[in-house]
Amino acid sequence: MTQFHSSRREDPGTHVLRIEDLRLTASQGARELVKGVSLSVAPGRVLGLVGESGSGKTLTGLSCLGMLPQGIERTGGQVFVADQPILDLAPNKQRRLRGSVVSMVLQDPLSGFHPMLTVGKQIFHSLQDHGVDKESARARVLEVLGQARLPEPEKVANRFPHQLSGGMRQRAMIALALANRPSLLLADEPTTALDPTVQAGVLRLLRQLADEGLGVLFVTHNLGVVAGLCDEVSVMEHGLIVESGDVAPVLENPQHPYSIALLNASPRLSSPHVLRAPATAARTNEPAAISVQGASQRYGSRGIFGRGAVVDALSDVSFEIPRGSTTSIVGESGSGKSTLTRLLVGLEKPTAGRVTVAGQDMARLDPASEREFRRKVQLVFQDASRSLDPRNTAEELLLEALRVADRNASPSAVLELCDRVHLPRTILGQRTTHLSGGQRQRVAIARALAPNPEILIADEPVSALDVTNQQRIMDLFQELVEENNLTLIMVSHDLALVRDMTDTVITMYKGRLMEATPAREFYRKPRNPYSQALLDAMPDPGRIGELPAVTVPALPAALAESR
Repeated sequence: MTQFHSSRREDPGTHVLRIEDLRLTASQGARELVKGVSLSVAPGRVLGLVGESGSGKTLTGLSCLGMLPQGIERTGGQVFVADQPILDLAPNKQRRLRGSVVSMVLQDPLSGFHPMLTVGKQIFHSLQDHGVDKESARARVLEVLGQARLPEPEKVANRFPHQLSGGMRQRAMIALALANRPSLLLADEPTTALDPTVQAGVLRLLRQLADEGLGVLFVTHNLGVVAGLCDEVSVMEHGLIVESGDVAPVLENPQHPYSIALLNASPRLSSPHVLRAPATAARTNEPAAISVQGASQRYGSRGIFGRGAVVDALSDVSFEIPRGSTTSIVGESGSGKSTLTRLLVGLEKPTAGRVTVAGQDMARLDPASEREFRRKVQLVFQDASRSLDPRNTAEELLLEALRVADRNASPSAVLELCDRVHLPRTILGQRTTHLSGGQRQRVAIARALAPNPEILIADEPVSALDVTNQQRIMDLFQELVEENNLTLIMVSHDLALVRDMTDTVITMYKGRLMEATPAREFYRKPRNPYSQALLDAMPDPGRIGELPAVTVPALPAALAESR
């Protein structure tokens, strides 16, 4: 086959990772999944491995740990980690390499941490497993948490994973991976679910670690991240490396049609802004689909000696969303986006103010009216694997959702639903645990669309998808809004992705509404400095070698007065 932009040849002894003609096959059916892949990572270099779901990226990464999933066999080639053939080593020797020579940062840090142990204890145990004495291990825990730029390492060490924000969990996962000073770090989509400013901070941390000599294999579908972080890039399609080389020539002048398609599908703020026509409902006197007036949400806990900490997750938030419009809610972790979403779908009631959705006062939502409300208002969760019952097949899950609106829905309706979200019919007989991350997310979206809702609230609905599937889902949302007068609310950290289909952008910061601005104004010149900081932090495939800015805007006056 033709190899585009072939990487320059270097002395094999200088690489911390060498993969030579690797071939991986599914043992049942003998289907080849990785087809002769060769790549290498040198100390101090970051190699981006990009491609769609199912291209073989993650399997290639797992082979570097000697951790091939059950049912996957190596049928050719070799993987050398620090010049050792890791796939041929005995299990105990593989374990010695993991952590001390090669470590991995997972996409979802919650799945990588034990929920019943504090972060510090888990790092401590990892150090002891590699022969570090107790006193040195305790000191190293705080050292590595500080190295990962976590504030107050002592407090973080004593917290459980669920007590940290998404960005802090991801940094803690990086700290765990770095604890035993590995020479190679595998990062599998480590910034996918992070908001722009947190993502920018994690990328700068990884770049700094690479500049200090760490080799990094960065698996991702985000070409904007590759442009800013990586030195080299390999593009993978159907188990093959179709193009590879230094980042600048590959991204500025791709040669392979697949690379060109990925770049064309990648959202970017620097491309021309396609302005949407004003929402139909905005030109009429129809009541708003959603009205939030002075909504506040306070969480408190009662300790042994009386009342514990009180957190104002939302403070005096007010806005309206017209029917048939699309609204994006943006902000950092902890800004109140998820709390606001729970109020809009009736999972919580506000402690103050009023929230009206589809004509229903959410403080008065009773069991008698809840079934009809659930048909009108649907939610797409960010993490499909936690929102879908793993015991059921995809067909059973979709048929269950269809029968919310029509008790007599037939299996043929499931096929139509699959086609609406570009989901292969061949997966219907499988449980969701056997599907790829992108396929699981599309099942979740299909379930939400099944009752033909009037309002769809999507919490990071495409963060787990590759760029081409992201665009397909966004095109689907666009069709639904235009053809069915659907009101769409998207909680998203990807400001470039939602830009061309958003009517209004709502910016949240520390539980307060910073601005609710028409999209054309927000993207041209936002009213609030915090909104500008979010835009500045977005990666872009056109900015080669430029990491996104990490800026801390001046504290808004409204917040300063409340402190």
